[in-house]
Amino acid sequence: MGRYIKIKKENINIAGSDTDLLIGKVSAVAAGDQDGNNDADNVAIFDEQGMFYTLTVTGSSAAWAQSIQNAVTANPGGVLSTVTVPASAAKITGAQISRFL
Repeated sequence: MGRYIKIKKENINIAGSDTDLLIGKVSAVAAGDQDGNNDADNVAIFDEQGMFYTLTVTGSSAAWAQSIQNAVTANPGGVLSTVTVPASAAKITGAQISRFL
């Protein structure tokens, strides 16, 4: 069964984005980017199909990574978990979706 995380639209500040973001089959989460650069402005989410999502969260990568990891592990066997970020964390201001080749 697929496992999904939901990021509420209230935590996204990207022009034209007015819906929640769902990401399925999360296999790993890291503060920083997909190349392992541990910067404070990005969080990388990897899925089982070789896709990765780099979210811009200026200055809040550690808080976002922890919140996403908590959502992934919060509901074992469940289908959907909502990511709850601290109120002090930055909103998502950019997103890039890519595939490992």
